Amino acid sequence: MTYRPGIMGPAIAEAEVVGLKLREIGERQVVVRVEVSAPCYTMMQDVFVIDPIETNPPAVYKASGLGGQAEGPTPERRTRPRPELPWTGDRVRHTANHSYVGVVEAIGPAVRRVKVGDRVIVGPTTYCGTCYQCLHGSTELCQIMFGQQGEWTTPIADTEDGDAVLAFLSVGGMSELSIAWEENLIPVLTDLPSTDLSLLGCQLAAGLAVGMSRMRIEPGSNVVIYGAGPVGASAILSAVACNAAQIIVVEPIAYRRRLALELGATTVLDPWEEGDNLVPRIQELTRPRTANRFAGGGGSMMIPGGADYSIGAVGADVYPSGDGVEKSPDPTAVLPFQQTYASACMGGNVMWLGLANGDVALPPQFMAMTGKVIWPGQQAGINVMRDVPRMIRLMETGAINYKPLFDGGEYGLDKSLEAIKAIGERRVLTTLVTMDS
Repeated sequence: MTYRPGIMGPAIAEAEVVGLKLREIGERQVVVRVEVSAPCYTMMQDVFVIDPIETNPPAVYKASGLGGQAEGPTPERRTRPRPELPWTGDRVRHTANHSYVGVVEAIGPAVRRVKVGDRVIVGPTTYCGTCYQCLHGSTELCQIMFGQQGEWTTPIADTEDGDAVLAFLSVGGMSELSIAWEENLIPVLTDLPSTDLSLLGCQLAAGLAVGMSRMRIEPGSNVVIYGAGPVGASAILSAVACNAAQIIVVEPIAYRRRLALELGATTVLDPWEEGDNLVPRIQELTRPRTANRFAGGGGSMMIPGGADYSIGAVGADVYPSGDGVEKSPDPTAVLPFQQTYASACMGGNVMWLGLANGDVALPPQFMAMTGKVIWPGQQAGINVMRDVPRMIRLMETGAINYKPLFDGGEYGLDKSLEAIKAIGERRVLTTLVTMDS
């Protein structure tokens, strides 16, 4: 087994491939031979040492569309190094990442979902079917997700020096072999190559689930999507598959705006160019065709227009952008969160999928009087055992144009830090680490 980064906080700027000795697996654990591991931008804080990044002055918040009530970001709300593993207080080593595709090599005696030889997608969102959340329809919040019942703190291997090694979020995957829990595995019953399936443990699945899982995008509706990274780009595919009439994408990076149009967006907006007029512009684009309420018209003095579905897929900037890559108007991602909320019509739907650094201020009267429904954004409300197989069927039939998402190429395990850095600099949408490279 090979081992890729690192030391949990302070993270490391360089890493080497290290041999590990696997431990005995538990009753519900599975050994997976990894074929393709797909790095996620959220890894940046776990792999690299991140220096504080300057934020914009509070004046930018007047562009929120919510009356300028938000506070400006402060240094205390910026990225903090994580010196300790949650729930243990110990400084530990771990195999990085949380999304991969592989083949089952061994199973614990209580495992029922898979057998040796099965191909599987492994991701951080679980489905146990028996916890409170699963029984009440919130499967994306399954109570063993992210190893929160202690699965993460169970070592899977040891270094030659005797240091215990964990699988990050109880998943890992930046290694030739990995150990995960049964609930993290999704059996793969398709002839599609593993590279095509590699984003279904995280980014592609989260975006596709936007309109297909708990929140359903109705045909002919207006959709606005903030951010066209891998999750936002996948949300475009979801809106296309749901036959949305208008898909407006807000994205500061030029090549991602071009990609959004290729994927099916009808309008792309540069938040730098729009400035304070961004939300009013979206309201104008989505204004009802008639103001006559007796003829099905909508809009009001409070909200003249707005999307039926407003989706935020913007992450805080926790790694410096690459040379020539446009920066975000707000590196904390708090501003696009507020704009996402403001861009929905009265009675519209709001979903936030990104990770922001900072506190959010929403006017209480908006919450009380506009009837906007806020949907949970953790993996867009996915039921992984139900939804991922049908996403695969959409990929098989060509119903979704997912191939352009794979723009960053493949790397070998010894080059995995380069693969992670490429997405960190936002020079590409995705990269893949393949174990046979």
